[in-house]
Amino acid sequence: MSEFIEFTIHSRDRLHQLRRVVLELQRDKADNNRRDSTALQSLFDQDALSHFSWPTPEGRVERLHDLATRPVLLTPTEQAVGQCWDFDSMIHAIMEGEYDLLGCEPSVPGKAVLRFDAQAYPYGGVGALVALVEAFGFAVSGIDDGTGYLAVADPGT
Repeated sequence: MSEFIEFTIHSRDRLHQLRRVVLELQRDKADNNRRDSTALQSLFDQDALSHFSWPTPEGRVERLHDLATRPVLLTPTEQAVGQCWDFDSMIHAIMEGEYDLLGCEPSVPGKAVLRFDAQAYPYGGVGALVALVEAFGFAVSGIDDGTGYLAVADPGT
């Protein structure tokens, strides 16, 4: 059984775009191909890119250095929704997470899941995958991070 991020679908077009990004990241992880995050930006439209913070060029260099040399704090699953990530950190966390991306597919009517298979515990957490789903405007409704299903309350309620 795989772990997953479950979310509500509001647009088939946006789901198609997210699935395309997940497929590219899945291929890169499987092939151990570490593309520069700027090369991956072309997979995202402006709306998706607007969900991330964008540090200055100097701040970006510093952040990339920090990601490569310092420990990363794990965000508890129950706090993973609604976090503002910078784009580089999200890509880095997905590529370095100890899990395989399995894909992104519709599940039950009105919902889809982004599935992954954790290879170790802790494997890096779900925060970056949640940020990826949210960047395409989807609301996360549940998460199974390997410890059981956690329903996520709609922040709009």
